[in-house]
Amino acid sequence: MAKNKSIKDILNAGHNPTSDAPISNPINPGNTGARKSTEQGLDSLMNAHSRKQSSPALNVKHISSTERLVELPVSKKKTVFKLVEISPKDTTISKLNPRDQSMLTMNNPVIQEITHSIANDGQTDPIWCRETNKSGKYKYEVFIGSTRRFAANHIVDTINSEFKLLAWVGEASDDDVARLSRMENHYRRELSFYEKAYDAVHSTNTEALKNKSYDQKAVLLGISKSTFSHYTNALQLIPLKFVALLENPNELTMRASIRLISKLKLLDSPEQLQSFINVNKSASFSDIKYLESAFNEWFDINVLTNKEGSNQAVTTLHSKSGSGQITIKDNKKNGSLKINVDKLTDEKAVKLKAFLKDLLD
Repeated sequence: MAKNKSIKDILNAGHNPTSDAPISNPINPGNTGARKSTEQGLDSLMNAHSRKQSSPALNVKHISSTERLVELPVSKKKTVFKLVEISPKDTTISKLNPRDQSMLTMNNPVIQEITHSIANDGQTDPIWCRETNKSGKYKYEVFIGSTRRFAANHIVDTINSEFKLLAWVGEASDDDVARLSRMENHYRRELSFYEKAYDAVHSTNTEALKNKSYDQKAVLLGISKSTFSHYTNALQLIPLKFVALLENPNELTMRASIRLISKLKLLDSPEQLQSFINVNKSASFSDIKYLESAFNEWFDINVLTNKEGSNQAVTTLHSKSGSGQITIKDNKKNGSLKINVDKLTDEKAVKLKAFLKDLLD
């Protein structure tokens, strides 16, 4: 059964979430001699100043073991946050949190590790939230700790129905919530490229900013124009369902997205890519190179060979063993010739395809 570590348990064990000297430093665990935690939250920001790091920090005064006086980053208002225990079922995720919640799945090894850690060792890093309308379905709006909330809900559903979340609860404006969410996500752990793209594009698609140029939007985000362009292209051409084929969305890097986009631009319609997604929806790719390999094979067969005006096409099918087939298709007569090749490397495949194409043309 999952350990439901209470506030008292944490304080008695020395895991004081309000201590000026944290027992673990998720950014540089060597500073404290503690092991790197799988739970890394806003507490890192609050103790950054005491560690004399160049990371963003919050101005926090420790009132008691369960209370903190926080100077909010935008409004500069000083607000008391209290440490309480809440049910994950009483929480909802703030719409101002940049993380795409649909990308949180138990197929992700990182989320599996966090869930295992909380279930076996208890939660040591509280989430952050503000109260909602108590007459509604949810009592708390979580703006820091969406992954921990997801893990806690999984624990409640599968291991311990009485499991409680530790949470810092206080008042904060929308602007402060948005800033805190971004600070924590970028400081705690890198967002995936796709999530960064989603956040960048949507945060600049407001009435005040939507008519700004790429240059102006990039400056506001603190990124280059080319990076913002890559973000926009990725969001326009790579659907979320495609990214969901990966166990971990962090596998989709900017470089990988550029490679994919170069081929996605050649598709005649979104329905073509949907057919690939449908075929592979039960798969779970642990590495982007496996997804790219499957996509490239599908692309060669279903896109290149069907282009109008192409009488013959040469495509390559790879197998995991390294052997494969060179396939020659006659699109007009619907005939094909397959040549089996042992130890078919990418380099050999390129040379063979070029040779056969010249020969047939």
